[in-house]
Amino acid sequence: MNNEENVLIRSEEPVATPARAAYPLDWETTEVRLGKGRFRHVLRRPTAEQILKRDADLQQEIPIGQDGSYSLPDPTASDTVDAALYDEIVAENSGFETVELSPFHKSAAVQALWNREIYIDDDADPFAEEILVVDEVGGSDLPDFTVHHVMRQPKVSELDSYRRKAAANSQVKPGKRGRQILVTRSNLRSLIAFYDLWLVRIERATVDGREWSEDQRTAFLAAVDPLVKRKVVAALTDEIGAAVRD
Repeated sequence: MNNEENVLIRSEEPVATPARAAYPLDWETTEVRLGKGRFRHVLRRPTAEQILKRDADLQQEIPIGQDGSYSLPDPTASDTVDAALYDEIVAENSGFETVELSPFHKSAAVQALWNREIYIDDDADPFAEEILVVDEVGGSDLPDFTVHHVMRQPKVSELDSYRRKAAANSQVKPGKRGRQILVTRSNLRSLIAFYDLWLVRIERATVDGREWSEDQRTAFLAAVDPLVKRKVVAALTDEIGAAVRD
């Protein structure tokens, strides 16, 4: 693929992109601009394993007091984790001649990779055989791209399995001197399997310049970001759950 066609630009301002443009899931590098465009970062697309490792590294052990209270997670811990990923995927940066490139700034650049809104349209039927999950990529007012994840209706047993695995994100373990510790743990790997199971097709997106076809299913599944997969299945199951309770 032509490299010029495989570079995305993400910034604090909307990017002029044709409304019907397809989103390249296998983009190679992304330009992120922060600080009203002053700071420029060019990041390579992280691999699925790098994203899974990042999610695992974000987990923490939180001491529980004798009265059952506990502190909120350390907010700077995520900066450290994201900064480590930044160092692995950065291709170039500029604008830091007089400003220190801090872990917080690196984290902001990394998190810009997931600047998107994922939702089910208000008029959609959550009990239909196929349910469209809208994925608006980038942009502060208007999305740079709009991807459609078309999902099938999950089976009851699959929804039960999903809810169990989604809830299994923390565990209380014994600590020193009779104290207890709340240990958070990543469930990203188990949850993204439901995306692969329920996906019917992806619209308005490409891999290697090609749109979705069933023979390209494996390539498309491999190209979708694990964090996007988790958000899509969460949007789907939340909508179904809310509709059942109405």
